[in-house]
Amino acid sequence: MLKWLQRPSYLLLPIILLSLFLIVVFTFRDYGITWDGPRQHQNGQAVISYYSTFFKDKTHLSLSSNAFYYGQFFEVVSELVVNLFAYFKITNIHYDIKNFLTACLGLLGLFFSFKIGMLFSPTKDGSRNKNNNLAGYFAFIFLLSMPTYYGHMFNNYKDIPFAVFYIISIYYIIKIYTYMLKVPPKIPLREALKMGVAIGLCLSVRCGGLILFSYLLVACLLFLFSSRAHFRARDLNFLMPLLLSTFVAFVITYIFWPYLHLDLKNLFESIQFFSNFKGKYNPQILEYILFFFFVKFPEIFWFVIIFALVLFNSKLNFDYIGKHILLLLSFMLPLFWIVKSKSVLYDEIRQILFIQAMIGITVGIIAYYILCYLVKNNFKKLKNLYLLTLTLFFCYHFLLMIKYHPYEYAYYNRFIGGLDGYYSLYKKKSFFYRWNTFDSQSLYADYWLNCYRESVQKLVVYLKKRDVNFDSTTYYISAKEWFEENDNPSYFFPKNFKMTDMGDSKLNFYIENSRYNANPIINGKTIITVERFAVPLCVVNFW
Repeated sequence: MLKWLQRPSYLLLPIILLSLFLIVVFTFRDYGITWDGPRQHQNGQAVISYYSTFFKDKTHLSLSSNAFYYGQFFEVVSELVVNLFAYFKITNIHYDIKNFLTACLGLLGLFFSFKIGMLFSPTKDGSRNKNNNLAGYFAFIFLLSMPTYYGHMFNNYKDIPFAVFYIISIYYIIKIYTYMLKVPPKIPLREALKMGVAIGLCLSVRCGGLILFSYLLVACLLFLFSSRAHFRARDLNFLMPLLLSTFVAFVITYIFWPYLHLDLKNLFESIQFFSNFKGKYNPQILEYILFFFFVKFPEIFWFVIIFALVLFNSKLNFDYIGKHILLLLSFMLPLFWIVKSKSVLYDEIRQILFIQAMIGITVGIIAYYILCYLVKNNFKKLKNLYLLTLTLFFCYHFLLMIKYHPYEYAYYNRFIGGLDGYYSLYKKKSFFYRWNTFDSQSLYADYWLNCYRESVQKLVVYLKKRDVNFDSTTYYISAKEWFEENDNPSYFFPKNFKMTDMGDSKLNFYIENSRYNANPIINGKTIITVERFAVPLCVVNFW
């Protein structure tokens, strides 16, 4: 099997991606709406109006969501698709459309995780080994096994697009570095343009994409200090494609970021806004991040890291290790900046999903290196045990992710006792309770309130069984944390369900979530509970 995987197979990866795409097609409607979803939909339509009126309608600048501080690439593309469906009279499915597009973008991130892994299938001189796909498959499966990444794939319109374009940009930066090491150094214009597009799209989602230019600078410095930097002055022409790619990146950013149309300096205003984001700063932010890394990454990640530390003691040549420096910087530099700038994190650490994704890819590559080490040193029994351990774990782990569906991002590993273990510790107000920086009473589990969709679906089934006249009866429902401009949970209502306020005398049912209360308040009789692993996410109460 391993020998077959090592061949330049162009069939297996498409089969895997096609299988995942079919899973997306059959499951994307299981996911709900995030807190930001309604605001982003409203903002996206306003931005479309801005472009369609030839920059005259600037309503998007006056919306309460401050969305203008973000690039608008994904909003523009996704809302154009929504409007295309609306043109053909297919309406009221806008969130499902955007969820599907986000999931497809997540698959693109998985594909490029494979390509990053391929850059680390080395020969003796450190160049890429085109006859070995294993590092790519390892990087792919480790990213896929991250419930946080997979769960956010289906409805996180901010963090997933940024994470995916970040992954793609890192791939091209490392690839460009390998071209620098050639004698003479020559960067293909096509590859430089691809990198420029990737960085531009990343910046067109969030201003944090600026950090990618620092990696490009580091790549140039690594080359200058490498043993291959003996070039003539005319060889400096290899820098021209990099300048062109930088230009392309900023042009794309400018096109898809309307706020920059007012003044280019607004890019730095956006950076300042996110650096001083309104919220309660957590003085133990590094401890907070490390804790959630420890409990949110699958157990196999830590097994691989510890195993690698025990096995490896050899040195690599500087040219080859340059790629590893760029890979490590892709998550270490942002972490350093977040801690140093005192950024505000909440809802676990979803804002740094791109860092988690790069760590997942890196651990996958390390897992591949362990296999290479065992094969090279002829540790046959240990190699077989290692592969068996990985195989059994991933079989168990993916079955566990199915049980979480569609709340994969609510996953906690067994080091904390799983989701139910986390829930028990939360109820006891245990040691990590003080780390909740944004809302100190929050039970993070289903922080997106995906559970509203399942709550409504179960309520419909319940009422159809109970009421013979279901279709002709109007039911009035309210929900915790519902506000008038929010479509969650009313987006999932059948025609005879009406959203109303708690004070309405006609109120029939009340949906209570556990985000701000580990033990949902029981007002009236609880008729439905949405839970995973005995942890309540939502309850529906008869009023």
